[in-house]
Amino acid sequence: MVVVAIFLIIMGVILVNLPNLREQKVLDLVAQEVVTTVRQVQIYGVSSKKFGSSYPSYGIHFDQAKPTQFKTFADLGTSPNKIYDGSGEDLETYNFPSSIIIKSVCVGSVNINTGTCTGVSAGDAVYTSPNIDPDITSNASEIQVTLKSTVTNKEKTIHIAASGMVYAQ
Repeated sequence: MVVVAIFLIIMGVILVNLPNLREQKVLDLVAQEVVTTVRQVQIYGVSSKKFGSSYPSYGIHFDQAKPTQFKTFADLGTSPNKIYDGSGEDLETYNFPSSIIIKSVCVGSVNINTGTCTGVSAGDAVYTSPNIDPDITSNASEIQVTLKSTVTNKEKTIHIAASGMVYAQ
């Protein structure tokens, strides 16, 4: 009887936490998808993937004003400017699941004590052959994109460094 009671208590705790565990997995998977997409754009840029009749630089664009999506793009034009113009440069728009949003985009640096961004809230990382390191908006050293689950309020931060390192934390 005691064993059955303990079993029921454990099952009750697991069942109550199941939605939160599922939502945490969704957040983790979305963060990894963003990291994988950045690495894919990096490969396109480094390998000089052909787009139409040219071999452009490739980039990824994040904008805090559009918290449900991010874009990949080919930097086109007679003089590529290493920023997303929106003028026919779109490769793909990635939409997040309804419970995941971009909480913040920081292109610049984050104050360790206050957690506030001292840079801009939209930015691009652009990869140009033969460099594996990106050109980041405003010559910043890093882009930090913080994703948030609206269900659990948990967060994941994606770091894209000018040194070429990309990871989720």
